[in-house]
Amino acid sequence: MTRCIKSFPLILFLTLSVALAQSQSANQKGDVIRITTELVQTDVTVLDKQGRFVDGLKPEQFELLVDGKPQSISFFERIAAGSRADSTRPSIGVTGTASEKQPAVTDSETPASRGRIVFFFVDDMHLSPDSMYRTREMLKRFVGESMGGGTQAAITSASGQLGFLQQLTSDRIVLNLAIERLKPRSYDLTDMQAPPMTEYQAYAIEQGHPDVKEVFVEQTCKDVLQVRADMCSGAGMTNYAVLDENNARADKRGSSTGGGTRTGGSAVGGNSAGSNQARWRAENIVKQRARVITRQAAQVTLGTLSSLESLVRRAAPLPERKLLIFLSEGFFINFVSSTQVYDLRRITDAASRSGTVIYTIDARGLTSGLSDATKSGMSDNSGRLARINLGEIRAAQQPLFNLADETGGRAWLNSNDLSEGVTKALSETSNYYRLAWQPESETQTKPAFRKLTVRVKDRSDLAVKVAAGFFSDDPELSKTSATESMLSVDDQLMAAIRASYPSRGVPVTISPGYLNTEKDGLVMAASVQIQIPDAGTGSASKFESDVMGTLSDTSGNIVSSLKQEISFVTENNGASSVITLQFPKLVPGLYQVRVAARDRKSGRIGSAAQWIEIPKSIQDSFSISSIFLSEGPLTSSGTAQKWTIKPNRAFSRTSKLRFQAFVYNADRSAGAPRLQLQLELHREGQLLIQTPPTPVSTDGVDPQRIPLQGEFPLEGFASGRYELKVTLTDLKTKSAVSQQTNFVVH
Repeated sequence: MTRCIKSFPLILFLTLSVALAQSQSANQKGDVIRITTELVQTDVTVLDKQGRFVDGLKPEQFELLVDGKPQSISFFERIAAGSRADSTRPSIGVTGTASEKQPAVTDSETPASRGRIVFFFVDDMHLSPDSMYRTREMLKRFVGESMGGGTQAAITSASGQLGFLQQLTSDRIVLNLAIERLKPRSYDLTDMQAPPMTEYQAYAIEQGHPDVKEVFVEQTCKDVLQVRADMCSGAGMTNYAVLDENNARADKRGSSTGGGTRTGGSAVGGNSAGSNQARWRAENIVKQRARVITRQAAQVTLGTLSSLESLVRRAAPLPERKLLIFLSEGFFINFVSSTQVYDLRRITDAASRSGTVIYTIDARGLTSGLSDATKSGMSDNSGRLARINLGEIRAAQQPLFNLADETGGRAWLNSNDLSEGVTKALSETSNYYRLAWQPESETQTKPAFRKLTVRVKDRSDLAVKVAAGFFSDDPELSKTSATESMLSVDDQLMAAIRASYPSRGVPVTISPGYLNTEKDGLVMAASVQIQIPDAGTGSASKFESDVMGTLSDTSGNIVSSLKQEISFVTENNGASSVITLQFPKLVPGLYQVRVAARDRKSGRIGSAAQWIEIPKSIQDSFSISSIFLSEGPLTSSGTAQKWTIKPNRAFSRTSKLRFQAFVYNADRSAGAPRLQLQLELHREGQLLIQTPPTPVSTDGVDPQRIPLQGEFPLEGFASGRYELKVTLTDLKTKSAVSQQTNFVVH
């Protein structure tokens, strides 16, 4: 069933034109926390007992403490994730003043429809094959069903196995390719010595758990030292200090009598001394084995935590609040003496600075709580191992709980529905408050981890989720600015292109599309929009920029690159310039276009990236090119009408939208091709308009490359995100092809 747009004058005003040539269609840091500066800010989510966001709170209702000392709130606002306020947000902890307050949130879109930044961190070092399967199925469901319009997602892994695909994108093809490439890389540190020892058993021994150590000592005496277990059990053993003293006395007596008494003593007391010696050897063997296993496990865990911290810190330049979903089976950490506690605090600090909230999911799903009996070949009739193994799952989940709790998120544990955990994360982070305070004393500027607490006064029934703290001295203070200033222009541009996330010194937007030309074969045409900085003079100004573009495959290899210099005078400060970069003679495949632009006057650099797939069908099958969009004045008429390419795909309601494309390899048997066009317009997944099938004129054009053009006014359109779908049917072969593109009306 179709629906109409209110005040839309016609169902669609469609003009099919063959007058355009194909070439004409183609041409169409944030700072980090600085405690020594004015303000420090953080994001806070407040939930009721049902897990719903508590709206309408005022700044005077909040109590904010740093290391237990109350702070005066200098800045406050309520934000919807993905809204206008959120998209202009500097990295969390960036200092500012109250005068820099952003616009109040008036976003009426649902959380699913608002643009979000979502990272999935797959801890493939701690995922079994079964858990990896559940993780991949959940990710497929998110990409196919839950990923709202404008949302950018990245699928990353602890091992880095996805390589170049580990980056933010809204392209579902790229995300699904990354999902398919995910493989488990988990390890099993159970050693092969007798009796076998699991990682958790080694962890328990290192923690000083008496039962598990005793079981392994007894079994080692029996299997390794060939001594009866009861001969070296802890119950009847002599204290080591007493044992050493007795042995010394025995040695002394033996020496004074020529050794006869010592021999006799050995015969009489041999069982006691021998069993004590056996136990001492068994304990050393058990402790050494446990130490080796836990050290190896710690290295793997360090790799996971380091990768996670790196991901969070690299996301700092992104302006929005970030949601990171951590998928793992958990791991073991000694929270009393381990240096890994510091590693967790570094992640908490990184999350505070970058505006990232972490939600953790145990990918095992619902478990019985019982350990896997197949992991250990040792039987224990006393039940001591069974008792200690009951705590294995909880111990592995503890770091997951801590990571979420310390960064203002939630741990989703013991549930088979991993997708529900993702839905919960998206819902709980869709609305929040932003608070800022001014450090009041030098104690907050000394290098240390500062505990952050936020409460709602007189509302103990509410759950306040906020990052637990930060280091007053940034562990990752920038050390590269001096080096970067020494780089050549080309090296600076290439560094921006290779960076994990776009640079924002100069606003850059790109919109790539593919064509099949007669001269150059497959061509990638990227429209690039560069925002010209406001010179503040109110008069004409000259803008000069160096632009570099690259085309890379899914492995990150650059297959084509080019550089262009632009220079022009603009009458209006803050205007933008649009250029087109063309990469010719390609082969079908998935590519990423990256563009960097450097303002020669200020030295600032901006960059952008976009994925696009050239299908194999475009070379020899009935197919359609990418759709290119442009904008024209609503009141203009005639052939002199000026159309402007819109790489950002943002259009005014007082304008017209024009789309252009080319149709390839239509059937030419028995005369000219016979084609039929149908358009669909969707908003937030709902079909608004569907035009009746319309014949396409092919008179006087190259039947191999049939140009297609249409336009319609945007007057009466509601503000929001739309999807235009173009479907072509070859009436001779009864085959159909379609292409779609998104645009925004404001």
